[in-house]
Amino acid sequence: MTRLWSLICTNKEPSMIIYESSEPNTPLIRLGWNKQDSRYMATIIMDSAKVMVLDIRFFTFPTVELQRYQASVNAIAQAPHSSCHICTVGGDSQALIWDLSSMCQPVEGELDPILAYTAGGRNRATVVVLLSARLGCNCLLD
Repeated sequence: MTRLWSLICTNKEPSMIIYESSEPNTPLIRLGWNKQDSRYMATIIMDSAKVMVLDIRFFTFPTVELQRYQASVNAIAQAPHSSCHICTVGGDSQALIWDLSSMCQPVEGELDPILAYTAGGRNRATVVVLLSARLGCNCLLD
């Protein structure tokens, strides 16, 4: 469940649930705000191969689901210089960079990444560092 609180309020009552996983009792393990457009955030559901991009103006349903992994996603990072680029990293040693500029328009089928890199074995951390540097952001690893 993702909640949004007002920093002005001190109690939990005025919070608003923005997104709740369709799988009961499944936590969201990462949350990344878009640094250029604060209406958008991305989140990862535990043990899921999807990244949910949420628009806080239209809560409850994801704006777009990014799905191209064979294992669970474990890191996300929004580009600090762009409102429409995000880097995601999965347990299948893939690092993907997505262009979300088409989010507001209908997309046929699923959104494809604009850049993909697959690392062999123990190079997973190197992939994250290299692609994060190219995107200009930091991905956090488990």
